Amino acid sequence: MRSLQLVVKTCFLEHIGLVYNKYTFDQHGLRLQDIQKTNKQNWASTQKICQLKVHNYLKMLQSCGDTHTKY
Repeated sequence: MRSLQLVVKTCFLEHIGLVYNKYTFDQHGLRLQDIQKTNKQNWASTQKICQLKVHNYLKMLQSCGDTHTKY
């Protein structure tokens, strides 16, 4: 399982996928290629994933209990 370290909490790409599936592009700004990570050196995708709005939606998922593991 791949993970991305954001501050002191661990975020798995599956969590980013939940944001992608639950909310619209206008809300999070992510595209399918950003969460599939076929190109591991795609800096633009990494920047999109690390945006504050994506972080806020991850926090909303956690508060709703939509994630299986805590973010």
